[in-house]
Amino acid sequence: MTIMPLKFKFENEGKTNDENEKPESLFEKYETASTARSLCILDTKGVYKIFFYNELSYIELDPKKDILELTFHSQKVILKGKNLKNILNELQEQKLMKIVCVQERYATIKKPEDVFITEISIK
Repeated sequence: MTIMPLKFKFENEGKTNDENEKPESLFEKYETASTARSLCILDTKGVYKIFFYNELSYIELDPKKDILELTFHSQKVILKGKNLKNILNELQEQKLMKIVCVQERYATIKKPEDVFITEISIK
């Protein structure tokens, strides 16, 4: 006569055979490949600056002055331009991938409702 401990007999109760056969994984992976979300800022001198959204802690928009401040972990990015409120939602949802600063003389070429950045300062 063989005596089985009750724990062994009942520990897999309610589980399917597939659940019982799979070894425990040490890693969990996403279904699809992805990249870390970042924001690339290109200034009028052609210099690229990349900021990671996970370091973005605060966004402030002054719609009257059209100034948008992005506070990252160690730096503050100040954007000046027109219609900046139109990109606020994209920043909040981390959809904006790139911001390009244009010289103000080219801003008149765009439509009045378009967003454009004429000055970027980083502190």
